[in-house]
Amino acid sequence: MQIFWNAGEKEYIQGLDVLGLRQLDQKIESEWVAGITTISFRARYLSLLPWLLTEFYSHELKHPPEADDTYEKKIGRLKRACARMEFLVLAASAHGGDWGESGNTYGVLGSELFSSQLDELKSDGKVDLPTSKGGASFGTYVMPCRGFGILSSGTNALPARVTPRGKAFWEVRNQAPESETSRDLILNGGTLTLQQLKDIGPSFSVNGLSASEPESKLLLEAFIKPIDQSRWASESSGRFVSTVVWASQSIAFGEKRAPEIIAENYETVVGKGPKDLSRTQVAWAEYELRRRVHFACELLLSDFTYTLMDYEGGNTAEIVAQWLERRALPESLSKYCTSIEFSPDSPFDIFAESVRHDAFLGEVVSTRMGRNLPYGGPRALLAFCLLVACYRQTQALRDSGRLTERKGEYMEKAFHLIEVYGAGSLSDIVEKIVLELAVAPHLATTLRKIGAGQKCSLRFYPDGERLRPTGTGVVAGYSGSRLENVLGTLADLGVFARENGNRFRRTEFGTSILDGLSV
Repeated sequence: MQIFWNAGEKEYIQGLDVLGLRQLDQKIESEWVAGITTISFRARYLSLLPWLLTEFYSHELKHPPEADDTYEKKIGRLKRACARMEFLVLAASAHGGDWGESGNTYGVLGSELFSSQLDELKSDGKVDLPTSKGGASFGTYVMPCRGFGILSSGTNALPARVTPRGKAFWEVRNQAPESETSRDLILNGGTLTLQQLKDIGPSFSVNGLSASEPESKLLLEAFIKPIDQSRWASESSGRFVSTVVWASQSIAFGEKRAPEIIAENYETVVGKGPKDLSRTQVAWAEYELRRRVHFACELLLSDFTYTLMDYEGGNTAEIVAQWLERRALPESLSKYCTSIEFSPDSPFDIFAESVRHDAFLGEVVSTRMGRNLPYGGPRALLAFCLLVACYRQTQALRDSGRLTERKGEYMEKAFHLIEVYGAGSLSDIVEKIVLELAVAPHLATTLRKIGAGQKCSLRFYPDGERLRPTGTGVVAGYSGSRLENVLGTLADLGVFARENGNRFRRTEFGTSILDGLSV
């Protein structure tokens, strides 16, 4: 039994990207979603942020700063204003049933942070707006606002500039008679009463955007029209619109989740001739392909780390030998492989040929695949089934030149090793891929992060020619997609409808909008 130095610690540093590979996945997807991120869930914040910044800048100009005022102090005042706005959005969304809304607070900032204040408002009929916590709305939604031309980059004096498109949101929102009350509460703080919330709530609830026709019309225009005729704006807007149309075609006749849309597109792309595919289909297929290869690498790291924890230490060859002692795939993996018997000394090509050509097609690859398998070999073998399937399924697409080749990246390394060492023994190629795509990247990434002052997420460390475990395991993760939030923000505008289980369907209004778009 090993007693680890970190046993009993309350804080475990899981490491969001323990291999340093996720950045590429996210970069590919981000080019097609106009700045929408994995944490920007609701559309209303995109119209509230330019309104708040315009009001805040105006308020700052009317109140000359003191001699010791600094940029950091100004940012602190903005953060407090954002926090008060966030609570107002939360309270309005939660109490929306009072004026006929659903009361759904999905994706609303501060749901846990402000729970006690929300309870106080409900029980006492009033509450002091928060000042000491919150304020994440700017950081969460500034990128989507920039992507749609609502805000632009800041200066040394301003964190972001409000564009003419953003100013239009301020003008529309200020036409409401209750705007003065909400402005004063957000900029100066004070006590919010239930009666005030009933007056101003519909213009702050995340569920009320589609009922505000001028505001929702402005936001929909921002989504489908470039801010100007510059090449960057036109291309960014074009990619976003083509993504929306592509996704909407997938759900034209039924409800689907975003992962299902992505997985079905991947299956379509690898099954068609490269010339018959749109640029959008290929881009989202590349994103899914790289996520699958990335997931395989994390599966290898997970199995390696947990197996290493069972021993006093070891090297890559010893761990791989332990894995291959089983000489058989778990029964649950037989649906991916025609033959579950293998020998460590048999050619890797024999194992590769036994992987079904349609392996992992027709299903959503997810984190639970690894969690449902024991370590000590099964997770690693799942990883190799996935790697081989990805390699074989995309051969024609890669040969056609339509798939971007990114020299030196993890997928290219994995496929190169398969091509070069495929005729060698199973144990040799497994050892090489584990070393180059799991062990070495983890050590390099984690030590670089530690050197930059970040917390330690090291799972093992070199001790001479051996590796020693630190006692913290690895859960192989599947990168989250921004597509769900693309569909979700458009659902707030009535283009799609969000159903149970985060499924989306196209509405009649959405059909009328989307059918008129050209991509």
